[in-house]
Amino acid sequence: MSKSDFVFELVKSLTKNEKRFFKIFSKRHGEKNDLKYLQLYDIYDSLVNFNQDTFRKLLHEKDLTQNLRNLKHQLHFQVLRSLNAYHYKKSVENEVTNYIQNAQILFDKGLLIQAQKTIEQAKTLAKKYDLQLYLLECLKKEQLVVRELYDRGKLEYFATTGLDEEKKILDEYLLFSQTNQLRNQLILVSRESYNFSEEEVTDKLNHFKQTILNLSNNKSASFHNHELILTTKAYFYFFSEDYKIATKTQEEWLELYQDNPEQLEINLLSFISNTYNSLVAHFIQKQHSKVEERLKLLDFYRFSSTNRLIKLKLFTYLNIGLAFYNQKGDFEKSSSYEDNIFEGLVKYDTAIHIFAKVSLYLHLIVSFIGLNQFEKANLWTNKALNELQFKSISIQLFIVKILSLIIAFEQKKFIYLNFIAKQYFNDIDDVKSSLTSLKLLICFFYTNKFNELTKAETNEMLERLKLDLNDLFNDSNEKLILDVFDVLSWIDSHLYNQSYLYLVQLKFSSKD
Repeated sequence: MSKSDFVFELVKSLTKNEKRFFKIFSKRHGEKNDLKYLQLYDIYDSLVNFNQDTFRKLLHEKDLTQNLRNLKHQLHFQVLRSLNAYHYKKSVENEVTNYIQNAQILFDKGLLIQAQKTIEQAKTLAKKYDLQLYLLECLKKEQLVVRELYDRGKLEYFATTGLDEEKKILDEYLLFSQTNQLRNQLILVSRESYNFSEEEVTDKLNHFKQTILNLSNNKSASFHNHELILTTKAYFYFFSEDYKIATKTQEEWLELYQDNPEQLEINLLSFISNTYNSLVAHFIQKQHSKVEERLKLLDFYRFSSTNRLIKLKLFTYLNIGLAFYNQKGDFEKSSSYEDNIFEGLVKYDTAIHIFAKVSLYLHLIVSFIGLNQFEKANLWTNKALNELQFKSISIQLFIVKILSLIIAFEQKKFIYLNFIAKQYFNDIDDVKSSLTSLKLLICFFYTNKFNELTKAETNEMLERLKLDLNDLFNDSNEKLILDVFDVLSWIDSHLYNQSYLYLVQLKFSSKD
C-alpha cells in the first residue's frame, strides 16, 4: 500500500458501529449538495485490499476523478470528526477535555459560576486518574474564572500557596519526562545494540542502571510516575538478561495496578504491554504456570477489548503463546488461532512488523505439522514463501524452507522433495548466515534419494543427522531452529516409531 492511501487505512479501521455513526453524522452535519466524500467512502469501504487499478476504475464509474486530493482530505477530516463525536465519552481523557472545553464556552458567555462548577468536575476527574497536565490546564482555567468572579477565598489561595500546587505538578511531570527519556534511550540501544561494541553496551548499561537508581529514589506520589519507573526498570533488567530481577520488578508493577484498579481504564495499553513483557520473562525462565496465567489474561483482553490499537498489540503478541503451546505439544491450542491470525494479517497488514509476521507463519506451520495436518501446514508454508520475500528475514524464511522439506518427507512426496531440496540447496549461498545446522538440514534432504532407500537405510541417515546436529547444538547460536521446531524430536519420531506430538509432550513434561 502506498503512503497516499491513508484514507483507505482509516476507513478499514472502522468498526460496524463507527461506520453506522459516520453515515448518520455526515448526513446531519454535511451540506446536502456536498456529500461526494460519502461516495468516496463507499468506494474505500467496498475494497478488501487496496488496488490502484480497481480504485481508479470505481472513481471513473462514480465520476469522482476531479479534485480527488481535496475529496480525500475532506473524507479523512469528516471521519475523524465523527470518531471524535462517537468516542467523546469513551475515555477519561476525552471526558476531562470535554469538561475543560465546556468551561471555556461557559466562561466566554459570561456564565462564570457554571464555568467554575464545570472546572471543578474536570479537576476531580483529573485528580482521580492522576492526569497531571490536564490538572495543570484546569488550574489555569480556574484562575481566569476566579479573577472574573472575584472569589476572594480562591483568589487568596492562588495568590499565596496555589503556586506550590502547580510547582508540585510540574515537578511530577519533569520526573515523568526524564523517565520517558531514559526509556526511549533504552529502547534505542536495545534495538540497535549491534551497532555498538561489547564495551560500549556495558558502559551504556552501567549508565542506565545508575540513572534508574537515581529516578527510583524520587518519592513520587504520582501513579503514572511510579508505573513508568517500574516499567523502565523491568525493561532495563530484561535488556540486561537479568530475567529474575525483571520478573520481580514486573510483580511490583502488577501489585501497583491491584492497589489502583481505576487506573486500568486509562492505562490498558501500558498494562497489556507490560503483561506481555512479563510473559516473555516467565517464558525464558521456563516458569510454565506463570506463562499460562499471563496467556489467559492476554486472551481475555484479546476477545473482550474493542480498542483497535490494543487488538493490534495483542495480535502481534500471539507469537509467544503459539511458541509455548508448540513447545508443550498442545498443537490443538496453537492451531486454534488460525482464523484469528488469518483475519489479523488482513486487517492489520501494514501495521505488523515483518519479524512478527514471519514468526506467526512459522509457529502456525509447526502446529499443523504436530497434528499431521500437512496440507494446512503446506498452505501456510507457501503463503510465507510467496508473501514474505524480505532480505531482513532470510534466515527465518530458510527455516520455512526446511519445514517445507519436512512436510514433503512426511507426505512421502520424494520426487517433489528432491526437486525443491535441489532448489533450496542452490539458495544456500544467498543466505548470509554462519548457521551450519540449517545448511546441514538442507544438505540432508538434497543428498539422500529417499524413494530409493529402505526404512533401515533412512533411519541410518537420520541417526547420523541427529549426531551431527547434537554436536552443532553445543553452540547456542546454532539452536535457532529449536526455538521454532524441535527437529531432534522429529528425528526420534522416525527412529523410535513414535508420534512427534507424543515425544514433544514427553520432553516438555520431563522439564516441568
